Amino acid sequence: MVLANFADEPLIDLGDCASSIMRDSYLRTREWSALLHAHANPNVDGLRYRSRFRSGEFCIALFERAIVARGLTFTNARSVDPATSAEAQSIMRRYTVVPT
Repeated sequence: MVLANFADEPLIDLGDCASSIMRDSYLRTREWSALLHAHANPNVDGLRYRSRFRSGEFCIALFERAIVARGLTFTNARSVDPATSAEAQSIMRRYTVVPT
């Protein structure tokens, strides 16, 4: 898997910074991702960036073309609505995010 590194020195070399690309909306990350996806090198499968929740760890975003080409599948593809998800409610109670 070939991932573009959007963290640390490579990100600085592009004239950007972690605080800019790790905002809640991920607008900058989406812009960089779209630019990279359109790049002439189709061998790039996605990008690697620092987690905004755990700055010592990294996240990856894979392009759909890489998922299809490599025959990958999602084992846990889901979207959780905290207002209706019993699992999310349980986790929030466990960590006292919401009163019990």
